[in-house]
Amino acid sequence: MISIKRVDQNHAPEVARLINAGGEVKTKYTPNKVTKQRHYVAIKNNKIAGCIGLCGLSYYMDEIQHIRVKPEFRRNDVGSYLVKEVIKKSPKPLLISVIKKDNLPSIKLHRKIGFKRIIDFQNTYGNEADIFLFRK
Repeated sequence: MISIKRVDQNHAPEVARLINAGGEVKTKYTPNKVTKQRHYVAIKNNKIAGCIGLCGLSYYMDEIQHIRVKPEFRRNDVGSYLVKEVIKKSPKPLLISVIKKDNLPSIKLHRKIGFKRIIDFQNTYGNEADIFLFRK
């Protein structure tokens, strides 16, 4: 069974390492930064299985960020669970997710949940990316 919790001081160092390990953040995340933003962890078998961030962009839209699942927990629906749970937690009618074009597992996951690709662009890191939109 998987549960989801808001990141606290106990989880923050491990979550910061997970986010930074992804390689696409320009500014490294610290445990303090993780706890100040809306990040959540998936707990499975009393271990952190993955994490996800939710950033408010406006009064009507949130952005899903930093979906990370530890390798030993992949292929167990942890990523799907995280995305579905933050959709429930967001009070806003629209959610977006920016995904690099070569991140096929994330693209597949978002499409499966109901996100639609709305635009492609070159992000600030120089990567080709797509924006996916979810409407509640």
